[in-house]
Amino acid sequence: MRLARLCLVILLTTMPRIVYGQTAKPANDPPKVESAAQPETKKANKPRSEAQKKSDERMRACGREWRVAKAANKTNGQTWRQYSLDCRKRKKAGG
Repeated sequence: MRLARLCLVILLTTMPRIVYGQTAKPANDPPKVESAAQPETKKANKPRSEAQKKSDERMRACGREWRVAKAANKTNGQTWRQYSLDCRKRKKAGG
């Protein structure tokens, strides 16, 4: 009996939200106005450093190797995460 009452209460309290969907904008919200006083929230992207570029290239090379190894069933049960960690270590040590 308690469960039935609880279900009924939940249904009755959420029914108006379900029926009306709350898709309309509330009337009391003022329109957003952009002013010069508000700081810029979006930051400009910095150029990538040489170390970051090398890391990106190692990751791309490991991705190419992974796709070839996976197609040939030579991953030895490794997941991409395990394979990429090993591969990047190998490539970084190799130069």
